[in-house]
Amino acid sequence: MKIKKLLCIVMSIIYCKLKEIKRSKSGEVIEKIVVLKDVPYSEAKNMVDGYLKSHETAYMYEMSNDLGLDLRMVDLAVFE
Repeated sequence: MKIKKLLCIVMSIIYCKLKEIKRSKSGEVIEKIVVLKDVPYSEAKNMVDGYLKSHETAYMYEMSNDLGLDLRMVDLAVFE
């Protein structure tokens, strides 16, 4: 039951397209909510390919955050 409630909360964040950045008093980013896009795999693959062409190096979590894609989908697209 708790998992179901948590899933509902996550889905509402995704569908409301909420972007929120929390900063400390010094202005340092301490928390960032990334809105995930619901795109087909083929489109995600093209997005990842484009990202890799424009960035010499990148971590998968950076691609996931910057593109708004699920980390698992980024992983699949990179290693295909």
